[in-house]
Amino acid sequence: MEAVRPVVDKEGMTGGITGVEDPAEVSNTSIEHRESLSVLERRGAHMSLRIVVSLIVVALTASWALAQSHYGNTKNGERIFQQHCAGCHGTTGDGLGPEIKELIVPPANFRAPKSRTKTDMELYLAVKQGVLFSPMHGWADRLSNQDMWDVLSYIRTLAPFNPLG
Repeated sequence: MEAVRPVVDKEGMTGGITGVEDPAEVSNTSIEHRESLSVLERRGAHMSLRIVVSLIVVALTASWALAQSHYGNTKNGERIFQQHCAGCHGTTGDGLGPEIKELIVPPANFRAPKSRTKTDMELYLAVKQGVLFSPMHGWADRLSNQDMWDVLSYIRTLAPFNPLG
């Protein structure tokens, strides 16, 4: 059996890694170890970033899908929209209905990405109460709350969803 010799560090002190006699070997091992740790840390940071971005994409997609179906029946909303809203907002929701010539304030274009800047509650209240200083009147006396949510659900299908701009 071989005797273990003390290790001498750079300052000539004994101790450190047992079984290693050459201080230069200790120094080189230490540098290589630190370099490999640095590479691993960078890889870990990149992996963490990929995971975070993936989770954000999944969350956005899931919330969009939930918003499409959570509040109302899209098919019923389309039927109500064609019956009550298409005169001003157009059959495709582009704001170019046959009654547009008579309007001073143009109706909303629900096909434009900008229409997504309104919250669901803002749109719901516009349908329910109308919009001040515009020809958009409220529908609370003619449509049920569920019918208004159905219309909102349909309106949300008209504008393209693009979370990146």
